[in-house]
Amino acid sequence: MSLINKMLKDLETRAPRAAGRATVKPIFSDLQPAEARAGARPRGPMLGIAAVLVLAAAAVLWWLWPAAPLVTAVAVHPVPPAPPPVAPAVEPAPPPAAVPAPPIASPPPVASRGEPAPAKPRVSRPRPPAAPPAKTAEADGAREVAAGRIEKTPVPLSAADQAENAYREALRLLGERRRGEAEAALVRALAADTRHDKARELLVGIMLEQGRGAEARAVLEEGVAANPERSMSYRYLARLQVERGAEAEALALLEGAPAGVRQDPEVAALLAAVYQRGGRHADAIQAFRSALGARPREGRWWVGLAISCEAEQQWAAARDAYERAGAASLDPRLREYSEQRLAALKNR
Repeated sequence: MSLINKMLKDLETRAPRAAGRATVKPIFSDLQPAEARAGARPRGPMLGIAAVLVLAAAAVLWWLWPAAPLVTAVAVHPVPPAPPPVAPAVEPAPPPAAVPAPPIASPPPVASRGEPAPAKPRVSRPRPPAAPPAKTAEADGAREVAAGRIEKTPVPLSAADQAENAYREALRLLGERRRGEAEAALVRALAADTRHDKARELLVGIMLEQGRGAEARAVLEEGVAANPERSMSYRYLARLQVERGAEAEALALLEGAPAGVRQDPEVAALLAAVYQRGGRHADAIQAFRSALGARPREGRWWVGLAISCEAEQQWAAARDAYERAGAASLDPRLREYSEQRLAALKNR
């Protein structure tokens, strides 16, 4: 009602818009209250009042026509806020694709006492696509281990291992008196590793036992040529040459051996014996002393040294060598010989 009263007051203060009208009385200025009659209500005054109200309403609508809808809307409904300014027309960006939220598993219901708890519903979760397996040796090995299969890759044996296996097989065959097969196994061992001294020595022994000296010397010569730093072939080959009377060949073989081979006490003692057979007692004494420096308990080498010292008339050195030979391990025949010579040299 306050808004309507304000509008009526504004109408009274506005100037008339119709031409030729000097003054306008305020609305409702001529209205007078009607007198009440006893009995029926007079119809004349009522019609006049209705006519005046209709005219007043028409005048108000004519005066406020542009603002009438606004007033009516305000009177009936609240006035909505003014819309925001419209931005320039820009093509809207497409909305992002909706990503489905992962399902949320609801907590399992709590079962009351005496009632079994309902089964927990299984929530299906999207699984990412499996990546293709990498083609590597590690992956292949892992798959085989996971499958319970282990692939064994044979590792080839070294030459030394092959020779050792063949040598052991030859020993087994010799124990079974299968000499032909044992000899073949020894040949295979030397073919795999020419440095296998035990296989060469055993093969030479089989050949010598069967009287095959020439074949044995050939095997030893192959050993000297293939392994010039190995002393075994020098020792056995020089002995075979001395036994067949070829002292010059044996001496040339031993003197031409590398220094490392000549330091072997067995080679030094053999060289001393060859010197002694050739009458070179001074060289024999030096070679015997070199061998005894490494192995002083060899009685036979002391006997050889005493013989060369006696040949050089070194009587004190000879007596000392015979005494040392008797104190060491010695063959009975050599022991008897050394005792006889020691008794003979007491007066020298």
